[in-house]
This record gives sequence, C-alpha cells and structure tokens, in this order.
Amino acid sequence: MNLPSFSERKLQFIQVISQMTDPEEFSQLEALSQKYHKKDESFFWEMIDLLDWEQSDNELIIKPLIQVLSQKSLSEIFTFQEYLSQKLFFLDQKRFAQNFADQYFSVDTFLYVRACVVANGKAFYDHICQNPQEMPSDLTFESLLYVAQKAYQQQTGQHFMPYLPTVSYETYSNKIAWL
Repeated sequence: MNLPSFSERKLQFIQVISQMTDPEEFSQLEALSQKYHKKDESFFWEMIDLLDWEQSDNELIIKPLIQVLSQKSLSEIFTFQEYLSQKLFFLDQKRFAQNFADQYFSVDTFLYVRACVVANGKAFYDHICQNPQEMPSDLTFESLLYVAQKAYQQQTGQHFMPYLPTVSYETYSNKIAWL
C-alpha cells in the first residue's frame, strides 16, 4: 500500500474542504483538527503499546491498535496521526541516517526504519534520540504509517481521512536537520 505524498494529501485535503458547503460541517472539522493540542503525549505512547509483537505478520501486529483507535473519537485518531508525524519528522535528520552511509540510501526505507523506532515504544524512541549512532538500518515497520487511516476508515467507512498533520514525515521534510 503506497501512501500518498504530503503534497498529494494536502491537495486531497483542499479538495475535500472546497467541496464542503455546510458551514457547520466545516466548523466541526476545524474543531476536531485542533483538539489534538489538548491531548498529551502519553495517549500516543499508550496506543503504540497496543502493538502485538507476539505476532509475526505486520497486519496482525497493528490489528489491536487499529481496533482500539477506531473506537476513539475522531480527534483522538487525528491526535495519533499528529504525534506519529511529529515523531517521524524529528527522526528525519542527517544524524539518524549516518548508519546508511555505506549502503544505498532509500528515502522510503529510511522512513520505514524511523517508523520501526517509533513502533518499538517510548523507551526505545528516547534511547535512539539520545544515541543516533544506534539507529537501526535493517529494521522497518511500514505498517505503522497506515494505522490512523485504517482506524478512521473502520470507524467512518470513508477512505480519505480529512486531517493533515502539521508536519510531513516524508524523508528530507525536516529540511534544516539535513544541512
């Protein structure tokens, strides 16, 4: 499953917003997208802890997280997506990519490696943030990128989630950190 680029998601978001004719619908969407600010980071890590590492298939690993997240409010689904984007954006730095120096550097693989770091929980994420030289280069977890979208779709039946995070998690989006 290929995730649309940040630019494509932004265009989809603009198209959905431009098709809204009911001012009340727009106000509700705007209010929902702002509510993530009221949540603390512990909610995000509590959700991440639901990943079932006893499973070997990625879809089964994320299944309990999707099930629980899909029962939360839309604002909580958006909150999860926002925090995931923020964590991946922070790891999008040259210093975390140094372990890829002696091999072909794939922007997609680097994104999936960053997702794996986040998926392994707060303690591992914090450890890697403090020790960038220990960033793995051979462990990936692309499936984490689709959790919020799948939870949203499971809850609403709609494919497109009308939420755009404040930052893009695509590789090289954290421009200043690559200088």
